[in-house]
Amino acid sequence: MGIGGTQSSGENGSTDTHRQDELFTQLAHPVRRRVLERLVRGDGEVRAAGVAATATDRDRLALRHVHLPKLAYAGYVEWDPDAGTVRRGREFATVEATIELLLANERTLPGSWG
Repeated sequence: MGIGGTQSSGENGSTDTHRQDELFTQLAHPVRRRVLERLVRGDGEVRAAGVAATATDRDRLALRHVHLPKLAYAGYVEWDPDAGTVRRGREFATVEATIELLLANERTLPGSWG
């Protein structure tokens, strides 16, 4: 289904819908949004420890064992656990425009999106 309940048309309709679903699944958690936001705002590479600097031990474990692997699987990031670095992945452009839109409108969004 597309926006407004309309069916996506064309050969890539189901692929486009899957990509949108994946995008919103990834953006559903604030830790993943924070990682993607840091990559948009920065030079394309961040240290994983910097993303979790104010986090609890549990949050740091979740970043390493849940959130970064999910973002890497989606292709949004390339994560090097040995070096502790996170870079823009092959599919980063898919999420970049959405993150930029959220950043440009963060004052009008309800609550804290990041």
